[in-house]
Amino acid sequence: MSSNLPQSEGPMAGQDKTDRHPEVSVLMGIHNERYPGAIRRAVDSILGQSLSDLELIIYDDGSDPAISDLIGTLAGSDSRIQIIGATQQQGLAHSLNACLKHASAPFIARMDADDVALPDRLARELSYLRTHPETAWVGCNARIYDQNGEWGHASRPAEPALRNYLRYSPFIHPTVMIRRKVLEQAGGYDTGERSALLEDYELFLRLYRNGLRGDNLQEELLLYYTDRTHYHTRGLRQRVKEMKLRSACYRELKIRLSIGWLYVIRPLAGALIPGRLLRRIKSARHQL
Repeated sequence: MSSNLPQSEGPMAGQDKTDRHPEVSVLMGIHNERYPGAIRRAVDSILGQSLSDLELIIYDDGSDPAISDLIGTLAGSDSRIQIIGATQQQGLAHSLNACLKHASAPFIARMDADDVALPDRLARELSYLRTHPETAWVGCNARIYDQNGEWGHASRPAEPALRNYLRYSPFIHPTVMIRRKVLEQAGGYDTGERSALLEDYELFLRLYRNGLRGDNLQEELLLYYTDRTHYHTRGLRQRVKEMKLRSACYRELKIRLSIGWLYVIRPLAGALIPGRLLRRIKSARHQL
């Protein structure tokens, strides 16, 4: 991948690039946040990891001035934080690709601005990748929470097979750590319209199609923010987009139509279920 960024996406004022070579680069894209305190918790949870040899690269994706000021304040508190960004929103895939170009570690970890990484998350994932050279990336399970506290669990299969990719992504994106060379060789995240808001699912399908393997630690190492009152609520446009992405990816994976078509229409089928019933089904599946 090219390392040249538009000038607006270079380090922000006061964020000089150092010659450090940490073990892990953590990538975080931020575009505003309903609960600004969540950003501080997310950042603190990374800085407080038992694995301290890291860098946190934050892309300020056209946030409001108050949020940008908060991000700048947090960066001033720890030299391991680097801020880049642009004044206009570019989207998560673009944000993560820009962060990747600034990363200096051989392992790349994802983090979202409203989640909380438990203290041993990065150490456990790094240890796994080092002892499992055949594994290109690793995620983990999570506990689900919102502003009212923890309310559920999110689990993923330990060794996802093709069937696990059909229903939904077998990885929780903000739990993932991936080998940098794997992500760079794949060309990073797809910034095209077909993958918008589905960039993680598209990436994992693409890596799987290329013969690469990802695993999941069967440990809950992240607090994953999901508002229980809006859980899995998506508009019709987003569901149609997911159908098109699934159809294209399944063709690339040479999945037979007789098997794949049921999963292609699955997002649209979900729109036919009343919202209240869908929330009850999802909550029952993930409840504590």
